[in-house]
Amino acid sequence: MKTYMKTLLAGLAILAPLSAPALAETLRWSASGDVISYDPNAQVDSFTQSVQHMVFDPLVRRNKDLKLEPALATSWEIVEPNRWRFKLRQGVKFHEGQPFNADDVVATIQRQIDPGARNRENLSAVTGVEKVDDYTVDLILRGAYPLLLNDLAAIYIMSKPWMEEHDALKPGNTATGVVTYASAHANGTGPFKLKSYEPDARSVFEVNKDWWDKPQHNLTEVEFRPIASDATRVAALLSGEVDMIVPVPLQDVDRINGTDGLKVVENPSLRTIMLALNFKKELHAAPGVANPMTSVKVRQALWHAIDVNTIQKRLMRGKSRVAGMLVAPAVTGHDDAIDVPLEYDC
Repeated sequence: MKTYMKTLLAGLAILAPLSAPALAETLRWSASGDVISYDPNAQVDSFTQSVQHMVFDPLVRRNKDLKLEPALATSWEIVEPNRWRFKLRQGVKFHEGQPFNADDVVATIQRQIDPGARNRENLSAVTGVEKVDDYTVDLILRGAYPLLLNDLAAIYIMSKPWMEEHDALKPGNTATGVVTYASAHANGTGPFKLKSYEPDARSVFEVNKDWWDKPQHNLTEVEFRPIASDATRVAALLSGEVDMIVPVPLQDVDRINGTDGLKVVENPSLRTIMLALNFKKELHAAPGVANPMTSVKVRQALWHAIDVNTIQKRLMRGKSRVAGMLVAPAVTGHDDAIDVPLEYDC
């Protein structure tokens, strides 16, 4: 008998709602998109990064409440305004048996800030990294920067010997077509091992029994299948072909909630959908013509003219919130005083 609830998720958490262990199980789940690459530096896709987090660990991570906490780094201090020192967790091994140490962090950071990395801007404040000893590293910054931990939570540590063995010290890049061994293979320290990867078809993971942390699930294996069609994905869930899907088509929420054995689990997302405006002095389509968007009054008028509350209620079916700033409440830098949208007045 399965001890986890068949779950359909919206928002961030993919595997978090699984119940306490009793009998080991295989979880079959599906999403609308696929993993673009298992190379952590080859893409900037948030869904891909969330799946990679099953395999890789960062130096610091976010817990279920989205608070930052130690992961492969156990502590840190600001030695100088442009130098942060990290003490590393000892006794950790990569999936293929290599011991984790400072050399891996140095190689990973160098790969991350390499000009050829697709996601190099995710660590734009870092200019270099230095090994202090086998379990201590310094990150060198351009200057004082308070959001380093926030950035590091999305930087996944790779094994230097593994990269050397497979000629993957340099990053892949899906935008430029650079493919490495790491594009379709992965060797992290995370809770699951990548067992197999078939692009556009399937990824299979097995539990990492030697993970340094305590698992909060009863799984032995995870099978992921991308299903782009909402209708097909929902049908797979209702038929029992898969146990979990994400995201939830809004039009199917009530139907799934009313199906015996299924439950819709809703979690807040960090994503903000917004309209970006051109702030250049001249119009892109009409050089020499002044851009009206540079006027704060014009931008305010546009905001007042859009009935965002109706969009939230009807288009999003109440499954969103109207935001007054780009940063979500759970993210460092959010300010309730600023998060106040202008009223509809047209």
